[in-house]
Amino acid sequence: MSASVTIVVPVYNEGDNIKKTLAELDAKATVDAETWLVYDSDEDSTLAPARELEGKTRIPFRLVKNKYGRGALNAIKTGLEDAKGELVVVTMADLCDPPEVINDMVAAAEREKADIVCASRYMKGGQQIGGPRFKGFLSHTAGMLLHWFARLPTHDPTNSFKLYRKSFLDLVKIESTGGFELGLELVVKAHLAGRRIVEVPTTWRDRVAGKSNFKLWKWLPNYMHWFLRAFVKSWKPIVTVSLFVAPVALFFACVALYAWDAPWWDDFQTTLMYLGGGFPERLLHIADFHNEHRLVIPRLVFEVFDLYPGFFPFLACTVFGDIILLGYVFALGVLFWRKGLLLYFIPFVWLFLDLGNCENTLWTLTSIQSHAVLLFSFASMLAFTRRSSTRYLALSIFFAVCSTLTSASGIGVWPALLIAAFLDGKGFGGLAAVAVSAIVVVVPYMHGFHEATVAHVEYSQWTLLGMVDFTLCLLGNLAPIAPLARLLGAISCGLLVVILLNFRKFARDPVFWFLLYLLSVVAAGGLCRSTLAGAGLFYRLEIIAISIFCCECYLIAQIVHGTRIERTLRLFMLAIIPVAIAANIFAIYMGAPTLRERKAEIEGGLRVWPEQRDKLVHFNPVEADRIMQAYVNRKFGGTLPKQDKRQNKGVEGK
Repeated sequence: MSASVTIVVPVYNEGDNIKKTLAELDAKATVDAETWLVYDSDEDSTLAPARELEGKTRIPFRLVKNKYGRGALNAIKTGLEDAKGELVVVTMADLCDPPEVINDMVAAAEREKADIVCASRYMKGGQQIGGPRFKGFLSHTAGMLLHWFARLPTHDPTNSFKLYRKSFLDLVKIESTGGFELGLELVVKAHLAGRRIVEVPTTWRDRVAGKSNFKLWKWLPNYMHWFLRAFVKSWKPIVTVSLFVAPVALFFACVALYAWDAPWWDDFQTTLMYLGGGFPERLLHIADFHNEHRLVIPRLVFEVFDLYPGFFPFLACTVFGDIILLGYVFALGVLFWRKGLLLYFIPFVWLFLDLGNCENTLWTLTSIQSHAVLLFSFASMLAFTRRSSTRYLALSIFFAVCSTLTSASGIGVWPALLIAAFLDGKGFGGLAAVAVSAIVVVVPYMHGFHEATVAHVEYSQWTLLGMVDFTLCLLGNLAPIAPLARLLGAISCGLLVVILLNFRKFARDPVFWFLLYLLSVVAAGGLCRSTLAGAGLFYRLEIIAISIFCCECYLIAQIVHGTRIERTLRLFMLAIIPVAIAANIFAIYMGAPTLRERKAEIEGGLRVWPEQRDKLVHFNPVEADRIMQAYVNRKFGGTLPKQDKRQNKGVEGK
């Protein structure tokens, strides 16, 4: 019948100690046990004196040859794998570990039903006497950090003096490659698996005979691996959630602080002038051009918000647009999560919700227009690749129509859909449905386009160099300066080449077709705006560049999956996370003073209108007056109501 406890003692030339060690175990370990002396080679000095005691000890022992090769790790590994007892204790032959503590460890294992019992030098009642001070300092510090912050239920996880339940050992694959870090590995794995770990106090004394085989500097990297793994795995859920929640909270805090409840620039024309007419007559003009855009859906949103009594709630409308942005980011994140690529998405959350994107997040018109067109286009591609059915094809076309009626950039969804329908095996019926829908929507949309105010389109000044420069600047719009943006744009182009070479792998992937849509927007911008210096670096276009890099990262991660490059890419994305966080915080630091001043000026001008018309930001003051007067007459039946005098004084003081 097997003994209930197997005591594993790795030995290496312990000829001077072994008789005393076995005698101490006999005298002080009172449990039903068997001792295994695991040695490396037949020339080990431990063997001869040990054989002299065979059959003469109370606790029987056997000599077991290390089956994995030389070294303490392999000796312990051999003992743990082949031990016959229900409980396995690892202790050293130098008597640094007091044998009587084995009794306490076995009692604790049976009482607590524990899988591991740690003999702890650093808990209450424990002690360390002698030994290298630096080694002791490192061990104590590591134990405290792991106990406090990684929540390991022991103060001394690095001590090799431990008891293990054999049923637990049989389920664990040992990964350690050298040294005594095996004990730390097993504690970390047991903790992460939710296994029961307890500790009992022990007093460790430095050896008095022989020489220690502990090689601190050689084995320190092995200990660090498991030290860091304990932290990463223990905190992974909390850290991951924090890295997603923090940018959202910071983003809406910035919106609350710096968004203004007043019209600004194009808001006069797209909101106030449109709403200045009577209802329902103004619905006849809902598809009128604003510059090169027909803003049908944004104007319908304005109609809903105009139901609010009093002055039009610009801030509420802006926040609604920012919620659309959050929905767009969430939809992308779900796809990353489903592919197991959530790590790759974390930097992009911080970039999407960056204050550098302020023209889209703090401005009523673009908060609706820029975010909704992206969400509709992404939804269209998602529905298109969802399933080969008429219902999902119809849903895809519906979202494409919504995208087009949100902004002129939504027209770009149709070329992407047509190519997808042609290459994705939808058949002639699917291709015909997309083509007819494109004609029915785009042709009326473009009717009268020559009469629209398209300020930046100068057909006679097109140059190939200008279009290339615009494209590179737009693709690299993550950077605020042109030279760096062009470099990032070139990198983006290189990634696109790799993705296109692997096209067949992504034929059913909505992100690939959404990327194609984004590229069509870039191409349209290159045709229409390339003659305007720096147009590719407009703040409002930053979200296009971020979206393109996000899609490229998603697709490249799938290309390199299972290759040697994957590990490098994951490390690179880990390094990018703090860079993205720093960029977000830096944008707040740099942009906050300007935005605070602008908010005070705009809202201040609105509060004292019409006495101080110059405070209202508009390129045409006369037109601004006309729009404002028409709106105020309709809303208030005369002039804008005066605000509280204390508010006015506060604004004027700013």
